[in-house]
Amino acid sequence: MDQFNNDELDAASAMSYNEYLLLLEDEGYSEEDLNVINMNKEGAALLEDCLFVKRSWAEENPELLARFLRATIKGWQYAAENIDEAAEIVYNAGDGSSTLEHQKAMTEKVIDLVIPEGSDASQIGSLDKDKIQQTIDLGYGAGLIKEKINIEDSIDDSYWNEAVK
Repeated sequence: MDQFNNDELDAASAMSYNEYLLLLEDEGYSEEDLNVINMNKEGAALLEDCLFVKRSWAEENPELLARFLRATIKGWQYAAENIDEAAEIVYNAGDGSSTLEHQKAMTEKVIDLVIPEGSDASQIGSLDKDKIQQTIDLGYGAGLIKEKINIEDSIDDSYWNEAVK
């Protein structure tokens, strides 16, 4: 965000849970100072931070994959219930490029993404096929994906289903 702060850019891409917060916390901007274009509301959001596993590995290690997912889900559930502690753990493991206060603010925002409005902690890690399809469609429309992808052939949520039993 340095170039944005130095008036070298008029627009910048920022994560709602990090750079945007830095503008509000450290740079003296108010929410009214910034025109935020929410890619979700515009129908242009792309999924990120996904877990990809080779089908062959998953088929050879279904119990391990389910246990990994179960542990990950439990970790996010714990973090959602203990935001201050979760933020402190991440802060202490970090490189000192953030403050504890910023880490707490980021943790709160990330939890809002992990457990979106209208959802609850039991849905952490579940697949939103509409958002996956949107990502595919946007990628295909931009020429980043060369052929149409059938998500039913590409996505297997049986491991998640096993993890949340």
